[in-house]
Amino acid sequence: MVITEYIADHFGEQGNAGFLPPTAEGRAKARLMVELSPFGSTFGILAKRNEPEALKTELSELRAQLHSFNDFLNVHASAASPFLLDEFCTAEAMLAPFLQRFCTLLPHYCGDEADVRLWCKEDGLEKLGAWIEAVTARPSVVETGVGSEAMIESIQKFLRMMDEKTGPWAPKT
Repeated sequence: MVITEYIADHFGEQGNAGFLPPTAEGRAKARLMVELSPFGSTFGILAKRNEPEALKTELSELRAQLHSFNDFLNVHASAASPFLLDEFCTAEAMLAPFLQRFCTLLPHYCGDEADVRLWCKEDGLEKLGAWIEAVTARPSVVETGVGSEAMIESIQKFLRMMDEKTGPWAPKT
């Protein structure tokens, strides 16, 4: 959040204001959104992908967190826009790469039972579903994001190290 706020402040001074919410209330909502976001748990879930019971538990907890996040959006997000505020803001810029990984990697490695977009439809999480679609389709997010194939390919080495318990996951001797 610090980096996105710095960029918003810096470029806002150069006439590109709008990325950083202009009010204290808007900035507080943006910070709270980042704090409440469940989208940082991708790697923890992927670590459990070969343990069916542990994965089931993780996904159940995640689904409950998505319901809470949808509730947050229903209370605090703009009624006129799919974004938190009327326009894309710092919170969404900060969460976009996490959201991209979440929506790409979980279904790829864990199957349809980990497809957040599908859950939104099944569980009636309309505000969250609209928010996910709006953030992931935003041109700046698409242009700066990593494509699905490249993302999946890049994570392969990481997952192999996790599975083999090499690298940072190697047992301490």
